Amino acid sequence: MAGVITMSLDDGEDICKCLDAFTKENDIKYGLIVSSNGGMRDFEVSSHGKIGSVTNHARDRRFKLETANGTVERKGKELIIKMNVLASAADGSILSGELVKGRADGFLEIGIRKIDLKKIIYS
Repeated sequence: MAGVITMSLDDGEDICKCLDAFTKENDIKYGLIVSSNGGMRDFEVSSHGKIGSVTNHARDRRFKLETANGTVERKGKELIIKMNVLASAADGSILSGELVKGRADGFLEIGIRKIDLKKIIYS
């Protein structure tokens, strides 16, 4: 994909901490998460539960990250991560929601398209 910068994580690296460091290194103030490849473990996602509630689901085993999308936005020193994931385990179970925390399992790649907000025309 044109204009996409890929972040590569090694086994056990913290996804959120790596995203923070990566966006600083690449001067990304706002970016779109457009691709992913690899696995994750020790992760938690927030998703809808029963009767409209929001529930956090934690998993400590390996899941393949099937897809990820969302945004990263730097506000001062804080990075706001809104990363929606769909992950599957070897037994066929799936889990989806907004990533709260997690670690790379084996390897993990996340593609981010850097957006220049000054070039966006609001209407």
